Amino acid sequence: MLLQRWPGHSCSASCVTTVLALIAMSVVSGSIVAQESCDRIPPREAPPKELVEAMKRQYEQDSVGFQLPDKKMLKAVRNDRQQLRRAMVDRLEDRMFIHGTPINALLDSMMDVIVATDPSLTRPRVNLTWLTIPNAVSWGEGTITVFIGLLPHLRSKDELAFVLAHELAHHHQGHTDRDIRAKHERLASGELKEQVKEAMRQTYGRRARLEALLMDVVVDVRKHGRAYESESDSLGLIWLMRTRFDPLGAIGTMEVLDKTDKELDQRPIDLRAAFDHPGVDFSGLMARSQTPISSLAGVDAFDRSREEDLKTHPDCVHRAEDLRIWSGMEGMGEGGPTNEARAAYAGIARKAMRWLVESEFYYEDAGRAVFLALQRLRDEPEDPFWNAAVARGFAMLHKASKEHDLAFVLATPKKTLDPVYAAFLEVVHGLRMSEYAALSEHYLQRARSSGPACEATLFATFWQAHAKGVTNERGVAHDALFAAYPDTRYRELVEELVAPPAKPKR
Repeated sequence: MLLQRWPGHSCSASCVTTVLALIAMSVVSGSIVAQESCDRIPPREAPPKELVEAMKRQYEQDSVGFQLPDKKMLKAVRNDRQQLRRAMVDRLEDRMFIHGTPINALLDSMMDVIVATDPSLTRPRVNLTWLTIPNAVSWGEGTITVFIGLLPHLRSKDELAFVLAHELAHHHQGHTDRDIRAKHERLASGELKEQVKEAMRQTYGRRARLEALLMDVVVDVRKHGRAYESESDSLGLIWLMRTRFDPLGAIGTMEVLDKTDKELDQRPIDLRAAFDHPGVDFSGLMARSQTPISSLAGVDAFDRSREEDLKTHPDCVHRAEDLRIWSGMEGMGEGGPTNEARAAYAGIARKAMRWLVESEFYYEDAGRAVFLALQRLRDEPEDPFWNAAVARGFAMLHKASKEHDLAFVLATPKKTLDPVYAAFLEVVHGLRMSEYAALSEHYLQRARSSGPACEATLFATFWQAHAKGVTNERGVAHDALFAAYPDTRYRELVEELVAPPAKPKR
């Protein structure tokens, strides 16, 4: 039991430093051992060189082999294809993907099973990205990308298998290439030119009409037309039915996708359990949060983009009906997985949720990370990772509040957000600076008393000391983290946080 205060006693700054020093000494002497049960998060790292080199070789071969009779059209389409390929390599080199984990191995093995059902199929790469949107895409250049934000929403390996089969169908049918060609054919058409002229002649609504025309000639690998989605559903189902996976997983996937614009856990945060702790004026907080900080009416471009991201799979109810007809499973009830299938997938979903929260931290959305971690604490109250995540999030909010930068790490409630999340944000915005610090301390104590010296707990300890601005505490926390985890995934972030500010140029 680490750093648990004696009931009824406080700990001064010097006391905290002393205790942190004892932790560092214990780590070095071996009495505190980094435990595998801490479930470490994989690092954000550069892709294997052989992967990037293999992709570039494939891209060169594809470019040479791609031909069109119209030379002007060929040049335009080739340019778009090259941009798509450069974008994928850039994302890899920006460390947006997860490599070499058991989940990667699972995705690869599942794709192997599906591809083996049809000798005409070419096997695409399957990448796992840190992006938090619940989605999966076929890039059209030989890569299928599964977003870490999707995995917690799924309920079984059968549903995951259908996601892969569906994206494989987009890859096999060349839907992205077909979209690119259709775009350039539309750009070259006299019809589009006349429509632009007509829009420009309008007195009102000119911009809206032009934007609508623009959307007709934009290629977005995240979105395909209804015909393409139906084609991919049917092909994916055919391949799935030839495997050991349950075809009901296809219908279950539609049920999942139909709800991805909502929070996965629809239970409201228990505000008293989350916030009624020493150092927090809970009654005052509740009173302050009764006055909304916004009208919930403001919607910006990012909100619209996220809303669209969450609805990249249209008409899921009708698609589920079609899947039932094609599979001969009409009238067989819901497509939800069995208890056994849920249990077999639960470990994957749990691991993915941890990685998802870590990704929210990477994108500096501390409020969202705290929200998700508090939801998990309802079912896992003694879990050190979730307690440490809440502590770290409140430490980030504490520091941002001190520096008047809260808007950079805490979203504003808007009508595009799920009401469960929006209500939580209203309360968090009502906290005072000292209350962010008090909550960080409370949850850090819980993390320490819940388990071994986990990497997440030690990093949260460092972050809290950093937020308080106490240099000696931060130094001791730094040493404790690196003594227990010399290869810590947080090395670059720690170095960035402790680096002295750059001197302004004269």
